[in-house]
Amino acid sequence: MNTPENHFSADTLMAPTAALAGKLVPPVVEGEDETQTVAQEWLAFRVGPFGILVPPDAGREVVLPPVVSRLPHLPGWLLGIANVRGMLVPVVDTARAFEVEHDTAARRYLLIFNHGHDVFGLLVDGLPRRQSFEAHMRMSGLPPHPPMLDGHLVDTYDRDGLLWFEIDLDAVLKTLASRMVAAA
Repeated sequence: MNTPENHFSADTLMAPTAALAGKLVPPVVEGEDETQTVAQEWLAFRVGPFGILVPPDAGREVVLPPVVSRLPHLPGWLLGIANVRGMLVPVVDTARAFEVEHDTAARRYLLIFNHGHDVFGLLVDGLPRRQSFEAHMRMSGLPPHPPMLDGHLVDTYDRDGLLWFEIDLDAVLKTLASRMVAAA
């Protein structure tokens, strides 16, 4: 018997790749904005008392913090240059750049972004992970946030009392670069 509860059509079935990956996607009601019903996934990492969300493909690799060589005339948050498998990587102490304290209970990692001349590493608290956030976790309005993120916040989420800032990573990097040049 074909009742509304067990009637399926091509537009209500899950994509095969999503089914194989175990992703359960609720059907979108006609006229409803899909971004409001489907959880969005980010690369999430902690910086002291809050989390940062960037596109899931933004980070290139995660390593334990290598030895960093300090260079003269750099702001305190730019720790220097590290050799990571023969590649020189500028290392930013993200907590210092954002004017917060590191989470002393978390192990630090270097999250490396980009390649070649655009490569850089952010020192973060804890192991970065891919995480999904539901639309109901999105906050309205901007809570207090680090001055370095002014104008670079896309959205803010609250998960179990912890703030997660979705940032415009390119804009934050440009701000860091301009502040580095100004300090030199």
